[in-house]
Amino acid sequence: MRKTILTFSFFTFMTFGVALISSCKPCGNEGAITFQTANFTVSLNKITGATTVNTFEFFEITPLESDRVSYDSLMMLLDYELQEVAYVEAVPNFGNRLYACDPAQNYDRLESYQITSDQDYNSQYPAGADLSAIFRITFDKGTSRSNTIPLGHWLNSNTLNITIAEAPDFTADHTFTITFNMQPTRSETFTVPTITISP
Repeated sequence: MRKTILTFSFFTFMTFGVALISSCKPCGNEGAITFQTANFTVSLNKITGATTVNTFEFFEITPLESDRVSYDSLMMLLDYELQEVAYVEAVPNFGNRLYACDPAQNYDRLESYQITSDQDYNSQYPAGADLSAIFRITFDKGTSRSNTIPLGHWLNSNTLNITIAEAPDFTADHTFTITFNMQPTRSETFTVPTITISP
């Protein structure tokens, strides 16, 4: 009798328990969703004011009306789309589909990035050198600036802000090229409109 009860309990769980897992929220009926970044665009803005709260700086910005700006007044807003590309689904089991609900949504992870200019920036960074060490990339839709986002972070905000933390040695027209390397092997490269940057 006990064996019959245990066997019935096992098959009851496999039938109804797996069915419950397969529809658990927030996965939904289609499983864990995977998103991919696409269609990067960059807009140039000028920082017109700032407020410090704890370790964060919150900035007021306006679209840049001139093609010349000081390095510490420039904020580049990087917008991108999140395109739904796949559903993650486990192997069917006893007629039910088991979905991977943790994490519920998968996004590109920023593994590394490079920023270069076609002009010398200062004595330490000649044309073509990687400038990522002196740039700051943050979230918050272009209204705040703090430490740069950690590598391995999900790209799931639709907007990043990019600022420069170190002055150039001289005024020059810079065309920056930015490459994002994302897990596992995908990369996106885009060019920032030419801007004259002064110390």
